[in-house]
Amino acid sequence: AIAAKRVELAEFRPMKRVEFGICGLDVTVPREALKDLFQAPDGCALEAVAAFQLAYQGYPWNPAKGYESRSDTKHRRYENGETYPAWYEIEEIIAALPHGTKISFHLNDSSECRYVSSLLQGESEALRLVQLLCQRYKARHIQVNISSRGVAPDLFMPSARGSWEKSASCLVQLAEMYPETLFLVPVFQRGDIDSLPFLQLVLDMSKRTMSNLLAFF
Repeated sequence: AIAAKRVELAEFRPMKRVEFGICGLDVTVPREALKDLFQAPDGCALEAVAAFQLAYQGYPWNPAKGYESRSDTKHRRYENGETYPAWYEIEEIIAALPHGTKISFHLNDSSECRYVSSLLQGESEALRLVQLLCQRYKARHIQVNISSRGVAPDLFMPSARGSWEKSASCLVQLAEMYPETLFLVPVFQRGDIDSLPFLQLVLDMSKRTMSNLLAFF
């Protein structure tokens, strides 16, 4: 009887699902295809996460040129709207997704928008953006791409300026403020640049107890 009960409980135990980010969603994906793309069939162990790249779009309250609602797209990074959708397009895509689809945002630096650099320096506009992503969009992931080419290495490597400690502290504070969001930071090497010591500093500052502050390779 005990063995039968154990089998019964196992049958009704919620299945753990692996999250898989579908990155670079943009206006080229037909809206009618989104529900099929993100609606997992019964018994599927994979959960698709809708991931948006941010690098050129400006901010929801102050869109960059070419990314304003219904504006001429010739000033965009890609004129047809590929890869980097405007904020109003992100809203439209999210509205077309199945209810409950998890959302992810990947922050990058560009000459137009320095999302990562400003975030690591604790600038108010970047912090306001993170607040909006976490509270309005219920972001499952925020990926902070310190590997983005526009990010100065001394923001995450030891230097005379000592900026890397401020950067690490900022990430730890954000993870504490928004515990439902996973903050992802890449471990990478490029020439003399190595981000691993920075990730170790971040984890040490967090006392390695925060489950929503993660490194990825």
